[in-house]
Amino acid sequence: MKRPRAGHDATGAQKKLAARTNALPFQWGSRGASSAASGGDKVLHLLRHGTTEMNVHLAKARPAYGEGGFVDPLLWDTRLTEAGAKGARAAARATARLSPPPELLVVSPLTRAIQTALLAFGERPPCPVLVEPLFRERLYLSSDVGRPPAELATEFPHLEFDHLPDVWWHSDDEASGSDEGGSGTSSGGGGGGNSRNRNGSVEPLPYAEEPDDVFAERIEAARAWLEARPERSIAVVTHWGVLHSLTGGTDFENCELRTTRLSRLAR
Repeated sequence: MKRPRAGHDATGAQKKLAARTNALPFQWGSRGASSAASGGDKVLHLLRHGTTEMNVHLAKARPAYGEGGFVDPLLWDTRLTEAGAKGARAAARATARLSPPPELLVVSPLTRAIQTALLAFGERPPCPVLVEPLFRERLYLSSDVGRPPAELATEFPHLEFDHLPDVWWHSDDEASGSDEGGSGTSSGGGGGGNSRNRNGSVEPLPYAEEPDDVFAERIEAARAWLEARPERSIAVVTHWGVLHSLTGGTDFENCELRTTRLSRLAR
């Protein structure tokens, strides 16, 4: 599975969402969601992060991502653009009306997801917030390489990161089953593309793309994790690849919010 070649307009996605609500395969009204929660099925409010620097780059890159000659711009742990932040703030109007309201907010540790969560749900939302690496993006590009928990805690001091290992994103050691930690930015290649060094010459990518089987196993673990949680209504702020896999192929635009039932997730 390849990530989408171009980023999506966050504000445009919000405008289109209102018109498409009744047609969305994973969307239903608050009445249906409430009855699902009361009937034993869990309610999931799924939100993709806002537009990022990498989304903007991919929309313009030639050769495009997935084509021969594509060069990764090395935008490590990419951040929201101004438009992305605006889209996340706009999503706050929708998150305030979620029914049933979330009892837990789960957030990917990648910076763009944390930024989106804090803008869409508020810096101190009315429910607990849990940063969970199972919901990080599949490692396709440099933008999917994260930062150590100590660095994240410095930028987001009101969130808890102590439970994260120093390297919580995919690395060669994870794929090989090694217990030796290692650096998520160590030489590993495998990304199917190139980067440019300071002299402008093309070099192999300094990270390893997450293999299909490793990612599929993680998505299944994420689904099982949601099932095991005691909360009946959970909001998740995550990424295109994760949402695409969890829902069996549904494309989420930046800042697009959909509500579904746990039983409807792909297995």
